[in-house]
Amino acid sequence: GKMLEASGQVFYVDEPLNVRRSPGVFEKRIEQWYPYITSENEREFLAPVRDMLRLKYSVIDGLRAAESLVEVRHALREWRRFALARRRRRRPLVKEPHAVLSAAWFAGRLDCDVVVTVRHPLAVASSWKRLGWTFDFANLLEQPLLLRDVLGPFLGEVERIVRAPADVVEQAGLLWRIIYTRAADYRAGVQNLVLVRHEDL
Repeated sequence: GKMLEASGQVFYVDEPLNVRRSPGVFEKRIEQWYPYITSENEREFLAPVRDMLRLKYSVIDGLRAAESLVEVRHALREWRRFALARRRRRRPLVKEPHAVLSAAWFAGRLDCDVVVTVRHPLAVASSWKRLGWTFDFANLLEQPLLLRDVLGPFLGEVERIVRAPADVVEQAGLLWRIIYTRAADYRAGVQNLVLVRHEDL
C-alpha cells in the first residue's frame, strides 16, 4: 500500500475495520474482527464506509479518543493528511484484511476494485507464532449472517476451538481455510475482484 501511495495517485488508508483503529478514520465502532457486511446489515456500515472512501477524517472523534499528547498529535496529523489527499483528489487505496469476508459487498455495492492476496498458510502460521498472536473465534460466532452464509462447513471446528482454544498453528490454519474458501467463491461471481498469490506481488 505504501509503495503504491508513493506514485502520488492514491492515498493509503490502513485497516479502517480494525477494532483498534483510530476512531477518526472510521465513524462506526467495530465490535468484531472480520465484520461481515451484506445488503441485509449495510445500513449501519454504508455511511461510515462512504465517508472513509471520500477520505473524510473526523478530527473531533480522533481527539476525543486521544489518551495522551502523542495521540492528540497523531489525530491532528491524520486530519491534515486526509484533508490534503482530498484537495489533491487522491483515489483511496484501502488495505483491509478484515474486510475479506465482505469483499463481495465492497465490489458490488460500492463498485470498489478489490484485490485479495492469498498468503501461504505456513507463512500465516509462522507470522502468528513469531508475533505471539491468537484469534478469538467467538468474533465469528457473534455474527448471525456470517454463521448463515459462510461458517456452515466450519461450524463444528469453530465451536470446538471456542470451547477449548487450540494451539496457534491450528487457529491460524482454521481461519486461513475460512477466509480463502470464501475468497475462492468470489472468483465465480464477483466482478471487480481478483485474487493474487502473495509471493507474486
